[in-house]
Amino acid sequence: MHTDDLTPAEAGWLRGGNWAATQTALATMHRRGAVRASRGMVERVALPRAGTEPLERALYGVLYGTVGPRELMNKPRSRAALRDVRRKLSKAGLVRSPWRRVVVPAALITLPALLFVRLAALGVAPDWAGAPV
Repeated sequence: MHTDDLTPAEAGWLRGGNWAATQTALATMHRRGAVRASRGMVERVALPRAGTEPLERALYGVLYGTVGPRELMNKPRSRAALRDVRRKLSKAGLVRSPWRRVVVPAALITLPALLFVRLAALGVAPDWAGAPV
C-alpha cells in the first residue's frame, strides 16, 4: 500500500488513532454536506454520497439526533469500523499487529530476568548481579 492509496480516515488513524480517524471522517462528511457541526455536537443534514468510505457510512449510520463526536465514536458499529481501519493498516504493514504490541515488550521485560535466574541457578552469575535486572 502506498500513501497515495490511503483514505482520509486511514491517514487520520495513523496520525492519532481512533479519535483522529473519527475526527477526519466527520470533517470529510461535513465538507461534503452530510453532517452539520455546532457547539461541539454533530447532526445529520443530508444523505452521504455514494462511494463514501466504510467508516463514514458507519458514523452516519449511528448518528441519530445531535450527538457528540466521542459518543459517536464509542458506538459498537463505529468501533467495528475503526477496527477494520486498523486491520487494513496492519495488513499493509503500516501499523504493528496487536499481538506484537503486547508480546514483544513483554518478552523484552521477562527474558532478561529469566536468563539471569537461570545463570544464577547454575552458579555462573553472583546473586547480587540481579539487582539491575
